Amino acid sequence: MPDGIARSISDAVGADPERVRIHTGAEPAALARSVQAVAFTQGSDIYFGSGAFSPHTVAGQRVLAHELAHTVQPAAGAGGIVGRAADPAEADADRRADTALRRLQRRAGVDAEGRVPEADRPRERAGSTAGIRRLVGFEVEISVPTIAVGTSTPVLAAGVNPPAPEIGNFFGGGLTYKQELGSIDGPDRTKITLTPDHNQLEGKGAEVFAALKEMSPRALAGATYVPLSNLEYGTPALDELAPGSDARFQAMASAIDAHTKTIMDADPQHVLSAIPNARGFRAGAPQKLIGTWLSGVPKSERFKTAWNEMAKLIKWEMYVQATVGIMPTGLASLYAQQAKDMQADPDAPDSALAAIKDGMDAIAALSATFDTQPFVTDLKLKPGDVQALRGVLTMAASYAVGNALGRTSLMSDTSKNSVQMLLKLARTGLVVDALPTYLKKFKGAGANEKVVALIDRAATWIHQMPQTWLDHWTDEPYEAEVTREPIYGRPTMDPVDATKALITDMLTGTATIPVIGPGDEGRLPKNDAAPAAVAAASGAQQGIPLEFRWITEFPDGPGELWKVFASVLRDVRAANLALIPESDAAPILAAVKKP
Repeated sequence: MPDGIARSISDAVGADPERVRIHTGAEPAALARSVQAVAFTQGSDIYFGSGAFSPHTVAGQRVLAHELAHTVQPAAGAGGIVGRAADPAEADADRRADTALRRLQRRAGVDAEGRVPEADRPRERAGSTAGIRRLVGFEVEISVPTIAVGTSTPVLAAGVNPPAPEIGNFFGGGLTYKQELGSIDGPDRTKITLTPDHNQLEGKGAEVFAALKEMSPRALAGATYVPLSNLEYGTPALDELAPGSDARFQAMASAIDAHTKTIMDADPQHVLSAIPNARGFRAGAPQKLIGTWLSGVPKSERFKTAWNEMAKLIKWEMYVQATVGIMPTGLASLYAQQAKDMQADPDAPDSALAAIKDGMDAIAALSATFDTQPFVTDLKLKPGDVQALRGVLTMAASYAVGNALGRTSLMSDTSKNSVQMLLKLARTGLVVDALPTYLKKFKGAGANEKVVALIDRAATWIHQMPQTWLDHWTDEPYEAEVTREPIYGRPTMDPVDATKALITDMLTGTATIPVIGPGDEGRLPKNDAAPAAVAAASGAQQGIPLEFRWITEFPDGPGELWKVFASVLRDVRAANLALIPESDAAPILAAVKKP
């Protein structure tokens, strides 16, 4: 394994750079051709086709990361050659590669030719999170391929017709995570950003490419698939309790709907078309042009199935996430409301959704017992301080459930989904800054005997939940497999000890253990200010920025997005108004609905 970016990718994937061997040249290229692969892995040896080892390009990094992922799979030492794209090992390698590359791509600059410098160069792009006051902001993905004009991979004739340029563009024009594409107008002269993200289209596009290459090897002999990206809208963050805020959030939903409608009206299942307000970028799939290109060429069942599976994903379906600022006094009520709202399929008691519902219900039930726990009553706190401490320890309890659940095969996409609401702070220790004035005395008091005793008792209270232990998820009805490391702490730590360390960091401001979180670009440097409407009553609290991971409604037409926004806003407002009487909250809620 050479030094530089290749070794960085190896580290990100988790491969041992001293063990992996890279093979390039005429003989490895011939071997790759013999198995109809761009590259293939056998044990810890990776063999590259002609020109395929190119770790300084986006496409080359993708190939390398995928093959490196095979070297760390459980069966890597068996000596077998990788399988077809439909093999479970291939899907697992894709997931591992995606995780590693997204982390690297967020840190490294990429030039117009897709070439990456040897050393990682952290940079701050326009609109980065540094210094942003995020209150309530939404990210909305639509399932449509999004590609860069002018970026291509070489494609030759498959039959009598030459390929249109759009075909090479489609397979070679995938975009890097969060690349800036443009923006659309939001309310009050704000901008809603347009960036790429990745969803199932990435894997479906890979299968189409592999099926085409199997069907017509010569046409794609020199081509490399660059993973398809989809389109994401990022809204500006607004104070959800500000007068007239409903109208502003609704205006953003309407603007996103209108932009999406323009894309969908252009028939993206069959043609590529320009993305409005994103000069140099296209959306869609060139199905008609591919049909002309393949005229007279026998279509394999694999290709027809792969294309149909990909085409089914190109539709008006929105995946919504929200980043919200919640004061500690509102956290417990928010966790309880989410548990109440979450619905699981009674016919699928062993599903991931059922597991999430199981965890949510357990967290809410545990939280409801907080006020009467001896370790709480012994503190003799004022009601507002009890409410705030309960909120933070309820959040810790949700992480403890996720620490067990996230290790299992139930969370097939990412272990982040095991956490009900993902903390978006750059450091876990920043949580203490959001606490009311009296509880801020915990900051820096990690060695205090009384604080240590409090944390020990709190961790024991949390781990009375069976859902915080692996056995709960590996036994019936789930019978999940253990596939990952813990989401916080060190791999060798006892779960209770890891939770003690987590609570210590949250309450005292330390940073003793690693904790799962968003990528570097999504980490926020500080808490939100309290909403202006309740700042005077907040006791100097701040809003802890959290990412909603389980919004289970997927808007599929005009007007549906606002319903999801409104549902999130309802819960966030109720949480941040939990510290004041209902009579004081009523006029605030009336004001948010005014035009």
